[in-house]
Amino acid sequence: MKHQKPYWNLTRLSILAKSCHTDWLDSNRSVSGPIHYNFKTSKRTFKWEHRQAADKHVIDFFDELDKAAEVDHVRLWYLVNKIRNCTDHTPGSDITFKGVSGKSNETILKDWETYVNE
Repeated sequence: MKHQKPYWNLTRLSILAKSCHTDWLDSNRSVSGPIHYNFKTSKRTFKWEHRQAADKHVIDFFDELDKAAEVDHVRLWYLVNKIRNCTDHTPGSDITFKGVSGKSNETILKDWETYVNE
C-alpha cells in the first residue's frame, strides 16, 4: 500500500468495471446491446470518479503547500522536495512559477518568496 496513490480508493467502481468487462468479454465482445452499454458506462464512471479524486488530491496538496509557505518553512521544503524527483539531474525536478521554471533550491526559494509576497 505504500506506493498506492492516496486518492485511489475507488474499489467499488473498480470491481463494477471489471465485472462489466468480464460480462462483455463473455458476450463475444459485442459492440451493441445492453452489455456493451453497461461496460462503457461503468468504464466512463470509473474514469470520471478517478479524475475527480485526483483533482481533489492535487488541490488539497497545493492548499497544504500554500499554508506551509506562510507558517513553517521546514514543512514547505519537505513538501517541495516530496514533489521533486529527488535530484536536480532528473527531468521533472523543477517547479514552475508563472511560466518560469526553477531548478535550483535558490531559484525555487526566490520564486516562493515572490509568490507569498504577492
